[in-house]
Amino acid sequence: MSVPVHIDAPAGTWAQRSTQSPAALCSSPRPALDEAAAATWEYPDSADRSFRTYQHALARCALLQNTLVSIPTGYGKTLIAAVVIHNMLRWFPEGHVVFMAPTRPL
Repeated sequence: MSVPVHIDAPAGTWAQRSTQSPAALCSSPRPALDEAAAATWEYPDSADRSFRTYQHALARCALLQNTLVSIPTGYGKTLIAAVVIHNMLRWFPEGHVVFMAPTRPL
């Protein structure tokens, strides 16, 4: 793909303007939705741990819209992320998920 470069860009900078639409610049298509799986969402049921209403509510919220979960250490952020990842992979079986976390406390 060739992208025109601005001739009048200041020295030492790299500037470009694409003539393609943003959708055309995306190199891979979006994964297909499995509509049967997307009709429901799953939440773990375990006798080993207690059900926490706020975790359930945050997981549901994160599945339906962009969400930033900011709760104290030990309150289940990883569980919420795992529930979201599990359901996204069910809904988009050919999709990919990237889970990133800092290697040290912020």
